[in-house]
Amino acid sequence: SEGTLRRQMKTRPQSLFSPGVFQELKFEEDRQRILDYYAERGFIDAKIEEVERTVERDEEEGKNYLIITIYLDEGQQWTYGGMDFQGNSIFTDEQLQELVRQQPGKVLDKLRLEADTQRVADLYYENGYIFNVINREEKRDPDKQEISYTIRIVETDRAHIENIIIKGNEKTKDYVITRELPFEEGDIFSKTKVLEGLRNLYNLQFFSSIQPETPPGSAEGLMDLV
Repeated sequence: SEGTLRRQMKTRPQSLFSPGVFQELKFEEDRQRILDYYAERGFIDAKIEEVERTVERDEEEGKNYLIITIYLDEGQQWTYGGMDFQGNSIFTDEQLQELVRQQPGKVLDKLRLEADTQRVADLYYENGYIFNVINREEKRDPDKQEISYTIRIVETDRAHIENIIIKGNEKTKDYVITRELPFEEGDIFSKTKVLEGLRNLYNLQFFSSIQPETPPGSAEGLMDLV
């Protein structure tokens, strides 16, 4: 309903509890919230076709009021037909299926689909296989209004850390940073250990921002951690 969709938005009309001041960035986020609401309920093709804006002037109050009309194309509701895997040999189909939370036959939830796909990617990533190529393909059955998915995986060797490179530390020595990292050069890359290292560095309260990068190293299977 119209009220349900409005409740997904942070853009609110002026009221006792809301100043009603329009913010373009907040409204752009609201547009995505509306589409996410549909996507969680099987309407993965829903789209906003047009946003109409008109301004009404209240001379007594001396204010301009923006009237927003959102035109939607909801599309049809789809159910989830399941997920299978191709190209995997490091982990079995059973191991990968254990990471899939969504149940076949239920209404498709696109956000849960994204989370399931990410868990599969993270399993490889956690174990050092950061150069794998993982693609998701969909197959639609219009008669059943059902979508099934295939995850195609191109597996590569584990990545080893060739170099640990520190940048941006002008007031702190490199060793102050590296001693907080639970890994060293030559180790197999581990996302879990990298996140642990980031937490350790933030706990020092020396840095306002820490951004890791993982460019390829000098040979296949090697990577730098910047």
